Amino acid sequence: DVQGRSDDVFHDHVSIHSGSVNKNSADESTSLGYWRAVDLADGKVHTARIRYLPYVATQYFEQMTANENLLPYLRDNGEGRRLGTLAVFIDDGIADDEPLLAIPINLSILLDLPQSLAYAGFTGSTGTKWEKHDILSWHWCD
Repeated sequence: DVQGRSDDVFHDHVSIHSGSVNKNSADESTSLGYWRAVDLADGKVHTARIRYLPYVATQYFEQMTANENLLPYLRDNGEGRRLGTLAVFIDDGIADDEPLLAIPINLSILLDLPQSLAYAGFTGSTGTKWEKHDILSWHWCD
């Protein structure tokens, strides 16, 4: 988010949001942790990496964040699928293996996926303003 809205933080930032099986939102009602400031509206090309690890990555403890919205997704679902780590890396953090933010999460509970299938996508929010966001390239890794 790079636009200053009255109902949002003023700074450029990255945050992880999900409404689970319900509608997602750019406001804090679906935030799964606390946002991290990062300068994105500087006219430069930025590189991001989103990585899910099927275990709690202790090396990312300093970058982990959580709030009360995350609590329902911090448990075992009874199928032997335990907590994992969802981490977001920006620019130099990719090579340095230092995420901008990370959350502990059980994706199998959050997503409630039929047959373990899902869609991947991108989103950005600007409120009532506009700004150009381009995905120049991306690839999926299993």
